[in-house]
Amino acid sequence: MADGVEHAAPRGGSISYDVPSSGTTVDGAMLIGLTSAFLLIGAAMTLGDSLRSFLDFPSVLIVLLGSFAVTMVSFSIGEVFAVIPLLGRTLFPPTRDTASGLRARPEPGGNRPPQRHSRA
Repeated sequence: MADGVEHAAPRGGSISYDVPSSGTTVDGAMLIGLTSAFLLIGAAMTLGDSLRSFLDFPSVLIVLLGSFAVTMVSFSIGEVFAVIPLLGRTLFPPTRDTASGLRARPEPGGNRPPQRHSRA
């Protein structure tokens, strides 16, 4: 890469994805997105001929298992199964006590070692 940083996992190695949480789990964009998604699905179901024609089991299998199959072709088995814990943390994020983290934070500019300037 141009910046010299490797972004892919080394083969056989493990990667830790510790992404800091924003502290909120529900915001306006999520509510608008979920509401409009359910409204669009409901509109498609009511505008169709019958509910049975909308819920077609072979079509669901093709979409879900086909997506999984394409993912398996694109990535190694280790990478695919490494996503499962990440998916769990994405759907059910851990709660964090942000108030205690703010109290323990040092003041800006405090506790820094003195800077040494070398003359080259």
